[in-house]
Amino acid sequence: MAQMLGHPLFSFFVRYPFSSFKNMCTRPEPIYKDSCDGSRVGSTHTGEMDFFKRLISRPLASWVPAVESPPDTTQGLRNTPAAQDDSVEPDFVTERLCNGEVNGTRLPPLDLSGHEEFQSLVSKVQSRKVPEASLYGSHCQLLNLISTKVFEQMKALHIIPEDEDPIVFVDHHQHTPAGHPRDYKEVPDILALRKFNELAEYSFTTQKNPQLRYRHLPYHRVLSVIESKTEYTMRQGRPQAVSYMLSHMEARPDMPGLYALTVNPNFYQILWGDASGICASPKLSWSNTDPLIAYVRSLYRPPAAHQLRDPSIHSPTLAPLSTEFDQQRILWSVDHHGKTYPRCHVIFNGTTLGRRTAVFASYDESSKSTVIIKDYYKDVKRRFDEVELINRIHEDGLVPGVVRLLDTDTSECDVKLPDGTPIATALPASETVRRRTKKRVVMLSTGEKLDQAKSVKDLLMAMYDAVEVHRTMVIQRRVLHRDVSIHNMMMYPQHGPESQNVVMMKDPPKFIDDVLGAQSTQKDKSRALLIDLDNGAMLRGSAMNSSESRELAGRTGTPRYIARSVCLRRFLYDFYVKIFPKMPELSGKALELYTRTYSRTTYDKYTDKDGTFHGGRFSDDGTLPFHHRPDHDAESIFWVLFVSLILAFPAGTDGASPDPNFCYVWRIFRDHTISKEGDTRTPLLTYSVEKFKEALHPRLSSLAPLLHKLAVQVIPEYAYLSPPPPEDHLHEAFRRIILEHIVGMDDPIPLIPGRSRADNLKTQHPAGIVGLNGKGKRTATMSPEELNTTEERQSKRARKTGDSEHNTP
Repeated sequence: MAQMLGHPLFSFFVRYPFSSFKNMCTRPEPIYKDSCDGSRVGSTHTGEMDFFKRLISRPLASWVPAVESPPDTTQGLRNTPAAQDDSVEPDFVTERLCNGEVNGTRLPPLDLSGHEEFQSLVSKVQSRKVPEASLYGSHCQLLNLISTKVFEQMKALHIIPEDEDPIVFVDHHQHTPAGHPRDYKEVPDILALRKFNELAEYSFTTQKNPQLRYRHLPYHRVLSVIESKTEYTMRQGRPQAVSYMLSHMEARPDMPGLYALTVNPNFYQILWGDASGICASPKLSWSNTDPLIAYVRSLYRPPAAHQLRDPSIHSPTLAPLSTEFDQQRILWSVDHHGKTYPRCHVIFNGTTLGRRTAVFASYDESSKSTVIIKDYYKDVKRRFDEVELINRIHEDGLVPGVVRLLDTDTSECDVKLPDGTPIATALPASETVRRRTKKRVVMLSTGEKLDQAKSVKDLLMAMYDAVEVHRTMVIQRRVLHRDVSIHNMMMYPQHGPESQNVVMMKDPPKFIDDVLGAQSTQKDKSRALLIDLDNGAMLRGSAMNSSESRELAGRTGTPRYIARSVCLRRFLYDFYVKIFPKMPELSGKALELYTRTYSRTTYDKYTDKDGTFHGGRFSDDGTLPFHHRPDHDAESIFWVLFVSLILAFPAGTDGASPDPNFCYVWRIFRDHTISKEGDTRTPLLTYSVEKFKEALHPRLSSLAPLLHKLAVQVIPEYAYLSPPPPEDHLHEAFRRIILEHIVGMDDPIPLIPGRSRADNLKTQHPAGIVGLNGKGKRTATMSPEELNTTEERQSKRARKTGDSEHNTP
């Protein structure tokens, strides 16, 4: 049976019943070459999530420039009112804006109806005969006049202290703000910010246009973004404003929420955004400027539950990355339990709407180690919490290869305001909107991503240990990761000194160094590190109760690496998934090392007998209810290894253009999305050894048999076996296959750390959820229909689909 899976005719019959990838599988060679030259090939790679980006014990400044964008986004703007131009919150003005009381002080109405300059400016902004560039000055003057009056009123009522600076609105339409962690080149028309001493240094005029404008103001100064439009471009105003809000929230981990404004001659519209989503006011007529005044008031003192600042993240500074004025990074100070972590650089930004994860790195001079701080917004209805799951894993001693935390009490992870109020989102919970609270954890473990492997042998040894770590989590700690990906699996792990003296678990798993007899003084011998259990779940014994069944029935994972069944949210039922291979058998030195390390009894326990396949036989009527199984996570481990190997760049080789076969395979992974129609990666599992060789670098062709053997084990749907195989049966198969290959390696095959075969493909600026103009800048000039993006577009950047939280069908 195993040989049948690799036969070309079998590949043919597997591919063609699926209309979703029939065309893809029959593309002629010239199409493959075109895919090599297309800029899309490199775009997703340059936006690849980099959770820790070479976190090793060296000064922060030495690796500050090495930060990338994650493909981690929200459930989609399709789930937010801002996704549609005509979707508004009717009570926005009364619910989202400061209209009446501030800290117990009643604000009298600010009546500017008799103010001559104000009325003149209101009339001016309604002009329909001026180009867009001529509107910015009028809009700034109007907003600055309102800000001056609001500031004077609040100061007179002692709402604002004497040392607080006023808010000013500046024309910034020609330049991008500085310090975005992803280097997005957004160009909002007008920025709102607190007046500060160095503001004049950012201003400029030209001989042709003497009007005062500003350039490259740092993001950490900006409080709100404003988009100005003419009568002819006004439909673009709201989508652009939303795009700027999303970009701004990525740059400002210290801002739980953000206001934005879009103005045009016909109306103005106010928006609010936080981790739960973005909502908009109705289109407001210029005949009623009270909401506009309330918007400016809200920037000074927002209404209850609308939090604009997290005071535990403060003292931002700019760290230059180059001689370019706008090429700078923002460094923060982060407070946690009475300790301040200085010069924290954002090394990862997650979903803007949703968890909104932000990961900071701070180099600790005293311990000569890097401290990782992770902020995220947790769904209050989510059953499992990452801290709770990690505590469960380590409760009876540290489990090697699993990330360690400074805090072990989940209640200590809440981020609160000085008065003890938890920082939370403001939008009310509904079927599509989840209320979230901010959490913070400090991690004591770091590592390097898999593309930093020094050799293929190092990579395979790390993958072997990753299988063992995951297996231990499932079998001994009853925790399922559910989001195994290249971003959540690291190698060359290091652990902070705070955890060095903690007791390890009894009878820790045997890792590859134990099998090979390598000597080590380390208590934690794992060459791999599993991190990010945001989507993890607890397993209560062998039988699931109803709540666990609902949790595990959700679709959760990273699109490129998610198991096929989880991607489809159903067990596979095509004929080829019912053709089961036997458990691989070892011989020679590999068998000797295995039995010496794990015992012959363990080997015989998993070996098939009497015609069984992984201990069972096919038996099912096709009505099994779906749930996320441990072997689905094992499949994700296979996809991680597959991608790591096809991207690996051997040392001593040139940078010639990648082979078209590689481009074809990489494009399948790069463009893979969450879909209910079919899984475009399935044909890759039917590859023969020769086809795997074509996808790999020629120097790595010896790895083709390894991938073929693993793929044969991954193809079937093991839920149909009776009796059910052991939960770790696929882990066992992987363990044997990888061990056999490591033992037989005469050459470790050195690699160039950090180099990828995809580097030679055309790249472009990370596009995010909006389009690019010809210069590679995010233009955000999209129609409302484009902004209401499809599931396919969102999942290209999405790390997690969120279905497990939102119970979507």
